[in-house]
Amino acid sequence: MAKPNDKPNPFRSFLVETEAEPADAQAAEPQADVLVQQAMPPPISQPASTELQIPPRKRGRQTGKRSNPDYIQVGAYIPKTVDRDVKRKLLDEDMDFSDLVTKLLQDWLID
Repeated sequence: MAKPNDKPNPFRSFLVETEAEPADAQAAEPQADVLVQQAMPPPISQPASTELQIPPRKRGRQTGKRSNPDYIQVGAYIPKTVDRDVKRKLLDEDMDFSDLVTKLLQDWLID
């Protein structure tokens, strides 16, 4: 049976070079540090003031009723046929279901 060292190893020459050059390895380390420093991006400069800067508010879609604290979600059971007819009429009149329910409830409270 052959010893592990007798088998051909493509990395043997690399291992021998590494073991033979311990002084050169120390000389190579500062070069590696220089390469790492060169690869690192420059540090980000901090603003002169110590206060946190608030980013400007983004423009875009308005917040919906779901995230508005002045509204709550309620539910009701209604017949499917009424729901279907209401949705059709709301599409024709370009009105929101929430607005319709609010209007109907306000009218009911006034009476």
